[in-house]
Amino acid sequence: MQATISFYDPLADPTTTSALRPWAFSVSVGDYLNGICTGDSVGPRPTHVAITGSLADPAHAALDSYFDFGGTFADAPVAGTLSPDRTQLTLAVTDPRLSGLNPICADAGVQDTRQSKSDFSRTFAFLLDGYDAADGALSREVARYVSSQARTVAAACATSTATSARPCPAASCTRARSPARPAARSHASAAAPTCA
Repeated sequence: MQATISFYDPLADPTTTSALRPWAFSVSVGDYLNGICTGDSVGPRPTHVAITGSLADPAHAALDSYFDFGGTFADAPVAGTLSPDRTQLTLAVTDPRLSGLNPICADAGVQDTRQSKSDFSRTFAFLLDGYDAADGALSREVARYVSSQARTVAAACATSTATSARPCPAASCTRARSPARPAARSHASAAAPTCA
């Protein structure tokens, strides 16, 4: 995988100033785009990976799973090379875990890592050339989304039932659907909701 970050102005030279010391960069890729670029970040073969490093020392960047809080995805070294005019940073990594990854989107940014600062610049999510959002892992993500929503509704209904004699809010619970009624109109009837 190769990525290039372009800067409007040349980066400061770390041999003459410490201005870049707190600045970090990241480039992440994923296989699903719905407002944000994401993917599966757990397991032996994550589909949401990121290259991160320091702008003061881009030669020591690493590839990691995006949400690898447990350290289960071993970091892979990334070669970072600044252009002679210091306006482009090219990142390259070869790792067998990237084989067949099929990323469709990316997000890149730079940020000041000091706690007292909140300066950053991001591209936010964008599709890679030649891809459409429908090319992503829709079936996996839709199943996760529906499951998450069902758990949220069940928890809200359980809380509502435990603290009130009123039924759950109609907009939050599911209704039994008759075969003649389309799913999009399932909340339009006056029947009481059935809470999970």
